[in-house]
Amino acid sequence: MLRAFIILCACFYFSAHAQQLNTKELDTAENRHHYTLDAMRVVQGTWQFGRELYFNKHNSLKTSVLITWAKSEGLAKPYLKAQNFKYTNNDTVWTLIDTDLKGAGLNLHWREYFTRGQMDKMQNRLGAYAGPEVFFRFCRVEAYGTFKDSTMINPVKFTKDGIEAPIYRNLFLGFMGYSVGYQKALINDNLLLDLYVSGGFFFSKYDDEHGLTQRRRSPMVDYTGPYLNVGIGLGYQF
Repeated sequence: MLRAFIILCACFYFSAHAQQLNTKELDTAENRHHYTLDAMRVVQGTWQFGRELYFNKHNSLKTSVLITWAKSEGLAKPYLKAQNFKYTNNDTVWTLIDTDLKGAGLNLHWREYFTRGQMDKMQNRLGAYAGPEVFFRFCRVEAYGTFKDSTMINPVKFTKDGIEAPIYRNLFLGFMGYSVGYQKALINDNLLLDLYVSGGFFFSKYDDEHGLTQRRRSPMVDYTGPYLNVGIGLGYQF
């Protein structure tokens, strides 16, 4: 999976480089870029900072870095509470509680804007767009485990060497798909509002399990299967 992701990244890079070299529309004086923050991911404990570099009037490559620091008692508490983390050890399925997520990732999104005609340099980089998108993300899961069946009054806590201990797991996440959206300039044509919808295939894998995780409900972070996502980005254009 990692090899496939690297190949996709290379394809994005070379296609963007070729577009930059071959186009006659490129004007270096008007070649601008902007930075964005994905507001939807903030409530999930992930800061996604993006930089969009324009190669010509209609094409750009947006590169985003994802930094995850989701604490069970922080802003991401509702998001983590909605998860259903499980851990199987010695044929016992433990329910994970007080879960924290820490990690990082990379998102690449090639965009083609549908704006046509002789418009000013700002308008050429706004409006509706579409293009392929990929991302890879690593998360470290830290939680405490409990187990309870119908014969127990109180749940049993996960222990290591007879002492209650947290469970650590490494989770690898990836996405390949297509995104469509609309970008609009706000105050003084510098602030940007970016609304988008993306769909494709999402995969997840724990390092202590063989194969991808089983297909589950899409709101779960350790989901594998068809995926639909809606997002809101806030940005500033230089």
